Amino acid sequence: MKGLDWQDNAVCAETDPDLFFPDSGETYKSLRAREFCAVCPVIAECAALGQQFSFGIFGGMTPSQRMNARRVA
Repeated sequence: MKGLDWQDNAVCAETDPDLFFPDSGETYKSLRAREFCAVCPVIAECAALGQQFSFGIFGGMTPSQRMNARRVA
């Protein structure tokens, strides 16, 4: 897949985008979003894109999980 064409195959493309950008304290939205991510065929591409952002659920990870993953890498 070239560029951002992979996004056409993302499960979230057919889901309410607000689910992936929960407000502080909306843990239920975060968990629900991560359930969608768990079955998404392009989770790796999304996780890579998410490294650029300090908000939202990307690749099944919250901002703090992405920050921790960067520290480990």
